[in-house]
Amino acid sequence: SIPLLRTIAEAKQDSLRLAALASLYQLGCKEVLPQLINAASCGDLFAILFLGEAKEGIETLASLLASTDQNIRLNAALSLLLH
Repeated sequence: SIPLLRTIAEAKQDSLRLAALASLYQLGCKEVLPQLINAASCGDLFAILFLGEAKEGIETLASLLASTDQNIRLNAALSLLLH
C-alpha cells in the first residue's frame, strides 16, 4: 500500500528506495518523479530503465545518450524506444 511504499522510499538501500519510488509513481504519486529523474541522471540503470515508462523522462534520457558510460547510453537508448 502507499504508506508502506512511502516508508520504503526513504530506505538507504538504493534498490529498495528506487523500486518503491517506481511503484509509487505507477500508483499515481507523480511527486516522486524528480527523485527518479535525479537517480537516472546520476547513472542508476534501474531508474534509467524506469524513465522509459514516464513521458516526463524523455529529456533526461536524451541527455544520457551523451554519457561516456556505454551501459548508461545503451539503457537510455532502450528506454527511449519505449516512448
